[in-house]
Amino acid sequence: MNLEAKLRHVMDFPKPGIDFIDITPVLQDPVALK
Repeated sequence: MNLEAKLRHVMDFPKPGIDFIDITPVLQDPVALK
């Protein structure tokens, strides 16, 4: 499983120029956590 495909990128959060990477989708997928 490609974990990087599960990550969600939020551009310009919390400030312009910052790429926030949300790992919540990985934590919600039991298969990804194995």
